[in-house]
Amino acid sequence: MTYTTYTDNFASVIDPNEASFYDLLCTAAGDFVDDYDMDQAVSDFVDAINEAIRPLGVVTTVSGVSYCEYGADIDDEAVQEAARDVYVYDILQKNDISGK
Repeated sequence: MTYTTYTDNFASVIDPNEASFYDLLCTAAGDFVDDYDMDQAVSDFVDAINEAIRPLGVVTTVSGVSYCEYGADIDDEAVQEAARDVYVYDILQKNDISGK
């Protein structure tokens, strides 16, 4: 199988204003960004996104570069919807370090 780049910045598929997954999560955390282990949150977020989009033929990396099979007929709207359905606040809550 040959793969090709689906997008260089998958975070922008979720929110066109975001430059990276880290930025997306920081925006969601707002003033409480220091309450979370952001590196682990990004990793967990990407894992959850991959669970949602892999069945649609796309995978992404922590850096945001994502891939699909060359010539694949990817339903971009379905990929976007699946990625947006990953609830960022659950990921942040899982990585809350404010009580430690």
